[in-house]
Amino acid sequence: MPEDENRLIKPALKAYIEGARSNAQALKLDSFHERLAAFQNLAVRTEQKNDYDDFFGWMNPNLFDEAGNVRPR
Repeated sequence: MPEDENRLIKPALKAYIEGARSNAQALKLDSFHERLAAFQNLAVRTEQKNDYDDFFGWMNPNLFDEAGNVRPR
């Protein structure tokens, strides 16, 4: 990705994460697993029919504790 476009990603992600945090509070998604399930919702798609998996991949919820820390193996 060109450097000028790359510079736009950090502020866009920051704005998204800040908005997601306030939305999670408003929706009472209190636990990490509730937030992860909401994020990994296959019913949410772009106009081009892409979903979260196309951009971020799938994360197994069982790999994380309630705080979102990776569980020891």
